[in-house]
This record gives sequence, C-alpha cells and structure tokens, in this order.
Amino acid sequence: GYGTATELLTLRERIWGYAPDIVLLAVTTNNDVVDNSRELKKTDEVPYFVYRDGKLVLDDSFLTSRAFLLRQSRLSRFGRWTKDHSRFLQAINEAHRGFKRLLASSKSRRITSFAELNATKFDVSARSEELGTDNIVYVEPNSPVWNDAWLVTEGLILAMRDEVSARGAKFVLVTLSNGPQVLPDPKARQAFQRRLGNRRSLLSR
Repeated sequence: GYGTATELLTLRERIWGYAPDIVLLAVTTNNDVVDNSRELKKTDEVPYFVYRDGKLVLDDSFLTSRAFLLRQSRLSRFGRWTKDHSRFLQAINEAHRGFKRLLASSKSRRITSFAELNATKFDVSARSEELGTDNIVYVEPNSPVWNDAWLVTEGLILAMRDEVSARGAKFVLVTLSNGPQVLPDPKARQAFQRRLGNRRSLLSR
C-alpha cells in the first residue's frame, strides 16, 4: 500500500495533470507513521523522506537496492503477468487474503479481551513487544526513532498542504479509525487505553 511519502510523490508526479479542486489525504495512524521510518518499517524497497540540514528531502536509494532491482527483472515481471492472468494463482491469492482476514479477526478478539486485564504500565520497548508496533502509535514518542517518524510524517503532511494551497486547491486531511478506537464496548476501549499507560489518547477522541 501507499505511505505518506509515496502519496506525496504521487501528488507531484501524477495528480496535478487532473487539476483537482480538492486533495484529500487519508491517514491511517496504525501504519502510516511506521511507513515513514526505515528503522520501523524495516525495508529498503520503498522511497523515504528524511531531514537533512533541516530540510525534508527524498531518499530514493531504494532504486539501487537488490530487492527492487530483482522486482524489475524480466523473471519478476513475468511472474506478475502470470499472476494477473492465471485464475488458479488468483484463487490461491484470495485464499491467502482470507487467511490474513481470519488472523486480523482473531487479533481483534484478543484486543477486546483487554477489558478483562488489569491496567499495567510498561516502558515503551516492553509495550511495543507485547502490543505490537500498530498500537504503540498511541503512546507519546520518547525514543529518537519514533520522534523522527512523527517528525517526518508531520513534515510530509505540511509539505502536501503547502503544495496543494500553492496550486489554488483545497487540502483536506482525515484520519481513519483503527481497531481499538471502534471497539463497541466502552470498557474495552478504556482498558486498552490504561494498558498503554495513557490518560488521554486518540481512543477517547
């Protein structure tokens, strides 16, 4: 999927040809912040933006990475073509997606069970191991890696806003909900919030 960095590049390279009146950016906090950090996303196969001398600049070193070059090889392109034209492979792919949805549903049920747990405070690294990176986004960042991830994310959003405004269009930013935010039981949401050690969080907004 697209992260904020790729969305900014798409805006610059493809969107303006359509002369939009409104540009809407949807942010999914449980992965968009992580996607803007090489250390958190743990892949060299996508573009990133980084701060250098106080300026947000593109890091496109992925273009020379082994994984990216392999994906652009004839064999890899043939594999993608075969996948697009083979009903059998598409059926396998759909089965894989169904399995992932099943795992996501199981994870959601485990999150709901937080309501039955006592609120316990952990340091950020311990909470990250137990709750997963997706949920640590709710914790105020207190490490260089997370601070940088948030700084870059905010910088990308501001850059997009400024470029849209400069073109005379309207910029709209929306945040999409994550699983813990839409748990139907308020007690489950509150228990999850206490689990993270937050007195106030996105869950209550």
